Amino acid sequence: MYSSSSYRNWLYDVFPSFSGEDIRKTFLSHLLKELDRKLISVFKDSEIQRSHSIAPELVQAIRGSKIAVVVVSKNYASSSWCLNELLEIVKCKGGLCQVVIPIFYGLDPSDVRKQSGDFGESFEKTCKNKTEDEKRLWRKALTDVANILGYHYLNWDNEATMTEAIVNDVLCKLNFTTSQDFKDFVGIEDHIAEMSLLLRLESNEVRMVGIWGPSGIGKTTIARALFSRISPRFQGSIYLDKAFMAKNLEIYSKANPDDHNMKLHLQDDRMLLDVLVGQTHWFGCGSRIIAITDDRHKLIAHGIHLIYKVGLPSEKLALEMFCQSAFGQTSPPKGFEKLASEVAVRAGCLPLGLKVIGSYMRGRKQEDWIHMLPRLQRSLDGKIEKALRVSYDGLLSWVRCPLSCMPSTFCPKNLVKLKMPESKLEKLWEGAGSLACLKEMDLEGSEKLREIPDLSMATNLETLNLRDCSSLVEIYCSSVRNLNKVRKLDMKRCTKLKNLPTGINLESLRYFDLSGCSRLRRFPDISRNISKLHLNQTGIVKVPWWIEDFTRLEFLFMKDCNKLKHISLNISKLQHLEFADFTDCRRLTEASWHYHPSRMISAEIDSILEFDFMNCLNLDQEALLQQNPVFKLMILPGEKVPPYFVHQTTTGNSLAIPTFLCEPCFRIRACAVVDAVSKSTLDFTHVAIQTDDVFPLADVVDIKFCLTSDDSLCKIKGCGLRDLMPLSHRMFLRKMKNQKALGKAS
Repeated sequence: MYSSSSYRNWLYDVFPSFSGEDIRKTFLSHLLKELDRKLISVFKDSEIQRSHSIAPELVQAIRGSKIAVVVVSKNYASSSWCLNELLEIVKCKGGLCQVVIPIFYGLDPSDVRKQSGDFGESFEKTCKNKTEDEKRLWRKALTDVANILGYHYLNWDNEATMTEAIVNDVLCKLNFTTSQDFKDFVGIEDHIAEMSLLLRLESNEVRMVGIWGPSGIGKTTIARALFSRISPRFQGSIYLDKAFMAKNLEIYSKANPDDHNMKLHLQDDRMLLDVLVGQTHWFGCGSRIIAITDDRHKLIAHGIHLIYKVGLPSEKLALEMFCQSAFGQTSPPKGFEKLASEVAVRAGCLPLGLKVIGSYMRGRKQEDWIHMLPRLQRSLDGKIEKALRVSYDGLLSWVRCPLSCMPSTFCPKNLVKLKMPESKLEKLWEGAGSLACLKEMDLEGSEKLREIPDLSMATNLETLNLRDCSSLVEIYCSSVRNLNKVRKLDMKRCTKLKNLPTGINLESLRYFDLSGCSRLRRFPDISRNISKLHLNQTGIVKVPWWIEDFTRLEFLFMKDCNKLKHISLNISKLQHLEFADFTDCRRLTEASWHYHPSRMISAEIDSILEFDFMNCLNLDQEALLQQNPVFKLMILPGEKVPPYFVHQTTTGNSLAIPTFLCEPCFRIRACAVVDAVSKSTLDFTHVAIQTDDVFPLADVVDIKFCLTSDDSLCKIKGCGLRDLMPLSHRMFLRKMKNQKALGKAS
């Protein structure tokens, strides 16, 4: 006895009944895949052992399914298992209002209805040794299912089309059809399919899933379409957004707020996560909570780790989206092909921009398009800005923004992060504005950006990324003078940059990259607290004497600076400086001390400094070597040992020096000429000097230069040495040594 009710809490959407040997690996596999893509839960019998009578769990699955899809094939009647399934399905159709969808695969429905032909013969074989009552019930079940309007494979051109029609029919009968509001949303099915992998609707566990992406990319549209598709399967469903909250929690779904089996809950305000969807144990088994946000960290902080990232559509899909909005079809009409493609690119492939611009251009003539294209973005700024208003609170993330300037109504006072790489922006906004919350600004690759906004009020800014902003000419002092919390400033490849502000000190700046700013002539004086300074391929002419004020500098990179002529050796006074790279500075001629009246240079500097002058072919090496010995290691170009090294050999890696040099305070400067066969860069780890700890009593001492690794591509072809101890000091030591020897002899 079955009792029907207007509502049942179904276990499954679909129960498939079929003959495995006929279709499991062919038609059925395709059908199940499409049902899964549409988020339709299907009973899978892979773990049930088949026998003559169907298992209790199978009976439960049939009774717990809203729809039974019966695929009748040539061997269906050969299985008493299949016939007993069908018998149970027919009972549920009458008693539980179960929907039955028959599919006649490889046979005619009349053969099923009359149990005739090959199908009838198979049925008769199965009926052997069965009771008359069993035969009668099976016959009636086959006749009943054959009388239901279903799908006959001969009526379809191909299997794929039939499969699609069956799945759509299932969706309609489940009331899962996506609302007409989303029928023109190109690509929505792909998003729903991706979400299905995270939701796993067949599971009875409680799952929280996040939808994350920048504003305007379609998160809310995806969520609404998903809600429209799957909410009918749940006993209760609620969609919460800001409009919902504004209406004083006026619930516009069919859910009973007192029902603890509330199954689906979507919300669109990340600030309400903790209050509305605190923990999974708040919800009944099988519940799904979907949160929509443009801040991934909010999801993770709430313990939501199943996150669907909504990315920008491909250019092809973006064009289809635009055309759907502009022309009501997914391809441009004749004559509009190039115009449509250009507009789609200008919209930056952002779904919101594509929709707004498409609606704006809809119904206009071709000549109107051509006339309006140059001022298109300005006309649409207000509409797009209104749609993006929600993202100003906390994070504005918009890759390839098509706007030339943010709208005049833009109010970023609560903005924490601004990420707009590869945008078409020429400037951001007028005036200083309230930017006290701003901590990160990323405009990398915005090739049309000519100026940065006044950031004098952005006193909490920590990171500023202007890399590859190739139209940026100047940074004004008023814009950056108050950025006392900025730690990282990246302006790499700002190829038109000529001027930087001077006389200011960004006290927290540690990393500054100006590499590739080929028009920059002056050494930057924007902070004296930098630890890593990248100036490769700049147009800087000299390293000034006041480099000694960069007291925290650890690394200086000035490779390939083709206008660099002079380096002040005051740089060697920096106690924390470890490495200075001047490789390929081919115009460099001089490196010398610059004395300043208020600064005296000490005679002894305990330096850990390593210098690289590789390929600096015009550098006056002799003059450099004559300077006060301030370098730990230095690489110079050349094929011979410089004359400065008075003890030298041009053959091999061993050098003999007189023992009178071998005093207890033995100080030398050594040189090795390395012949590198390959063009790989030589560094400071290649060569070392080997000596005994105690010099033997001999006329000469051998000092050997050796490679630190087995590098067959390098060899030492010469070496040299120079004594650094002053003559007067050496004479004094020798006198003391002789007196000590005479005392022992007496």
